[in-house]
Amino acid sequence: MGRRFKSGRPDQKVQVRRVPGPQLTGRQPRQWQPVAAGATAAGSLLANDQLAGPPDISLPTLSSWVYQYETPEAQPGFDDSSWTAASKTSSNSSTPIPPGQPDLFADDYGFHHGDVWYRGTYSGASAATSVNISYRAGGVGMIEAWLDGTFLGSNQLPTPGIYSTSPAESATATFTFSAALQTDGTHELSVVVRMMGHSEDGNSNNANKAARGLTAVTLTGAPSAPISWKIQGNEGGENITDTVRGPMNNGGLYGERAGWYLPGYPDGNWAPVTLPYSDTQPGVAWYRTTFTLNEPAGADASLGLTINDEATKAYRATIFLNGWNMGQYINNVGPQHTFVLPNGILHTGIGPPAFKGFAASPSVPACGTNWVTRVGGSSSPPAGPLPDYLGVIVSSSVSQTGAAVSGDTTGIVVVKTDPGYGPLPTEHGTGTVVATAR
Repeated sequence: MGRRFKSGRPDQKVQVRRVPGPQLTGRQPRQWQPVAAGATAAGSLLANDQLAGPPDISLPTLSSWVYQYETPEAQPGFDDSSWTAASKTSSNSSTPIPPGQPDLFADDYGFHHGDVWYRGTYSGASAATSVNISYRAGGVGMIEAWLDGTFLGSNQLPTPGIYSTSPAESATATFTFSAALQTDGTHELSVVVRMMGHSEDGNSNNANKAARGLTAVTLTGAPSAPISWKIQGNEGGENITDTVRGPMNNGGLYGERAGWYLPGYPDGNWAPVTLPYSDTQPGVAWYRTTFTLNEPAGADASLGLTINDEATKAYRATIFLNGWNMGQYINNVGPQHTFVLPNGILHTGIGPPAFKGFAASPSVPACGTNWVTRVGGSSSPPAGPLPDYLGVIVSSSVSQTGAAVSGDTTGIVVVKTDPGYGPLPTEHGTGTVVATAR
C-alpha cells in the first residue's frame, strides 16, 4: 500500500520508501504523480530523488479589529422577563441544596455549558453590608458580580498544581457593599458564572452529576432577606438553536445569544481598535476581525492561532472561527497558547458562511450572472416559514467586502426545505437538493 509521509520541518525535502504490503486496485486519485524509484535489497522501492518540500505559505496579519462591550445583564432595569425563574426546591444533582436556599443549580434549568447569568432581586435589607456567593464551576471556573450596576468584584477558583487530578470545583466569595448600596429600596444582584464543564464519572462515583452554577447566596447583616432569582444560559437551553455546531459551542453570554460569534454579523457600528487594547471595564467585551487566507494549490497546512501576553494579566477569551468555538484561552493560567484552526472550518479566501443566503439582486437569478446581498439579518431575509420547495443559486465563488456579499451563478437547484428556519442569524435554513433546475 502506498504511504504518504510529511517531514517534521516545513522546509525539508524527503525521500519516500515504499514497503511491500496490501495492494489497492482501482482508479488512483488524480492528484498523485509518478515517482521514479528503484528496488532495494529488501525488496522495497526507494525514490531515486528527493521529493520537493511543501510550498511556502504566507499568513495574513490579523488587523482591522472592531470592539463592542456587552454585559447588559448587569445593569439596573435590564429586561429579564423572558428568563427562567430559579425557584425549584428539589434537584437531580448529586449536590445537596443548602438549607434555606432555592435550587440554583444550572443543570436543573437546562443550562449545561459555558456562561450562565443569574439576576436576584431583594428589598428591605438596608442592614446588608456584603454578600456571600457560593458556587461550583469546575477547575479554574469563576464568577463576576454586580449590585445595581456597580461592579462588586470577581472570584476565580485556584489553578491546580502540576499533575493534580482533583482541582478545586467550588468556593464562596464575599463582596462588600458600599454605603450607597445599603438602602431599604429594591436591589438587583447580577452574577455571571463561567462554568468549566462537568467532571468525569470516575469509578461510577457520580462526580459528573455534581452541580454547576450558584449554590447559595446570603446577605451579611440580613441573612433572612429573601432573594428572588432568575437564570439564563445558552440560547434555547437543551433545545439548542445552533444545531449545526452543537450543544458545546455556546454559553449564555449576551453576544452568543445575539449571534455576535457568527461570521457576517453586522458589526459596522462597532469601534475600531488596535491590539493590544487596554480595557478597564469589568465584564465581557467582543473583538472581531476578518482575514483572507490564500493557500497555494495543493498545500496541506495545519494552522493555529497563537496568543502571547504577560502572565500577570488576568483575562480569558473564547475563540470563535467562522462561528465555531475553538476553545478558551486563560492568560494567567495557561498552559495552552496555540489553538488549532481546522482546515474544514477555514476557507480559502474570505468565507462569509453566516450570511442568511438570500440574494438582494437580481430579483430573478440566471446562470452566468452575479448576485449581491448583505451580511446577517441586514439582508432583510424572509421571516419564514420557507416554502416546501425553494430555488437555490449554486456559486463557485463567494466573497465579502465590508457588509456586502457577492458571488456568481453557475447553476440553480431545487431544495426541499427542512423546518426550523427563522430570520435570526442562529436560525439556519437547511434542506435536501431534489432536482437541478438549470
